[in-house]
Parts: sequence; C-alpha cells; structure tokens
Amino acid sequence: MPVDTELLPQDAPVQVYVDLASSGSPQVGKGRAVLTLTASASGKTALAVPLSFEDAVSRDDTPQTPELIYRTRAGEIATIAPGARKYTFTVAPGDADEIDIGAVDLVLQHGSQPADRRLAPIG
Repeated sequence: MPVDTELLPQDAPVQVYVDLASSGSPQVGKGRAVLTLTASASGKTALAVPLSFEDAVSRDDTPQTPELIYRTRAGEIATIAPGARKYTFTVAPGDADEIDIGAVDLVLQHGSQPADRRLAPIG
C-alpha cells in the first residue's frame, strides 16, 4: 500500500524506520526479507531496501494484546531535491511469508533544526 508525504529540502536528512506488529516472535533468517520498502519522488527511486528485522528489538506497547512491535532502520534519504516534494513510500511483503503481520507503520524522522544563536548555553 503506497503512502504519500511531502518532504521539504530543510527536512534532510530523513531517517526512515518501519515498525512491524506481530503476534509472537517472528522467526526471521539471515538474508530473508520480511518486507520491502521503496521510496520515490518525481519518478526516481530515493530508497529501495529489503527489511529482514533480524536485529530488531521488540517492545510491548499494549499489554492487553499479544502483539509485539519490532522496529528496524530502513535507511536515510540524505537530500531532498527542491522540486521533488511529494514522496511515495511503498511497503510490500518480502520472501519470508510465514510471518504473522498484524500492522506495519512507517516512521520518518527529519534532520535537526539549527540552534538559535541567541540562546545561551547552560551547564
């Protein structure tokens, strides 16, 4: 399912993460992709990666459900072209088809803002 978002040049670099909600502990092997992620803008691919989740650490956000959430870093979009504001992110199944996927969330974190030079350092 594709997701569109607007990114501005001042957002760069953009860190891309994917959260996978799964009941139980998915058994992923090295070299097996649970999901694939592509990001494109203006007809050009900015990021294309298989996601294995082999080093992902689980967290239990809601104790009422049996699902665990695993986060993996998908990569970084280092620069945003001024004319390419609309980015399309597409997550698709990989070759590890025995994983019980409850939900997938795309998490984008943009670069830090420059410090205001009027502020005095503390400490």
